[in-house]
Amino acid sequence: LGFGAAGLVCGVAMVLVELKVPYPMLDLRLFGNRLFRQCNLVSFFAMAGFLGVMYVMPLYLQILRGFSPLSSGLTTFPQAFGVMISSFVAGRLYVHIGPRRLMSGGFFAAGLSILLYTQLTLDTDLWLVRGLMFLRGLCMGFAFLPMQAASYATIPPAQNGRASSLFSTQRQVAVSVGVAVLASILSTYGALTPTLFTCAHSSDPKCVASLDRALSGVHWGFIAAIVFALLASIFSWFIRDEDAHATMAARARPSCS
Repeated sequence: LGFGAAGLVCGVAMVLVELKVPYPMLDLRLFGNRLFRQCNLVSFFAMAGFLGVMYVMPLYLQILRGFSPLSSGLTTFPQAFGVMISSFVAGRLYVHIGPRRLMSGGFFAAGLSILLYTQLTLDTDLWLVRGLMFLRGLCMGFAFLPMQAASYATIPPAQNGRASSLFSTQRQVAVSVGVAVLASILSTYGALTPTLFTCAHSSDPKCVASLDRALSGVHWGFIAAIVFALLASIFSWFIRDEDAHATMAARARPSCS
């Protein structure tokens, strides 16, 4: 609590200083831009949930089920294929649909896909887990590309560098918050106990009880990620497509032959 309070005080002090100096390290005045502010808010919850799941899933596979890091990585990597495929499609739809519906729909669908993760057991087939990871990536990809494109739509070119720094900082903070929240949940249920690894596939009653409790923590961690995804979807709905018209028009411009 002491460190948390100190961090809060330092955060407030940073904001006060950055708003007063002529050349701030982080130009917080850019948050006065409506579209940029809204996209950052959406990105905060989206990244907290997205990377939060990528923190929980390997722990579920390695600590609770006893798989190697290689097997864990091969199980989670199909998500990247889902993101790549849907990003390609989203790039074509962006011109006609705009960022609001793509982002809101993508994050909402991602929340529904994570809901399926709460049904994982200690015996779930790995191919089903891979399929669920691919599905989540497919949903998130529809939202990521529009979010990235719309974020800088109304930022003057001279301010793009500062806006990019602010956006990147926000994403790193979001990842830290997401992992901290989900790690706290897992810790409460004992899912971060290293000795659980030795309990994987064990029939000892104490091990079974510990694994069941840890699995409940994993499920609650996924539920927290669902909340993050739904918050991103809700805030996405308040984005105005007309604000991002510049990026939509640029993408719609025919190429020169």
